[in-house]
Amino acid sequence: MPTTTLTFPNDINVSVQIGDIIYYSPTTTIGTHNTAGTVVELGYVIQKTRQKWTLYPWTSRRVVNNL
Repeated sequence: MPTTTLTFPNDINVSVQIGDIIYYSPTTTIGTHNTAGTVVELGYVIQKTRQKWTLYPWTSRRVVNNL
């Protein structure tokens, strides 16, 4: 099964555990506020380090909430 690795420049949240689901939501600026868009499940964590999450991505886009 293919995996996806997300790499961050700084240490990431230490509470993330193997099996947690990772979500993504792009933001747009409206006036002086950032507003979240569609929330999408990316997959679940199978490995983590201080600056990387490796996950199994869903085989299709899973929209959680469309604001």
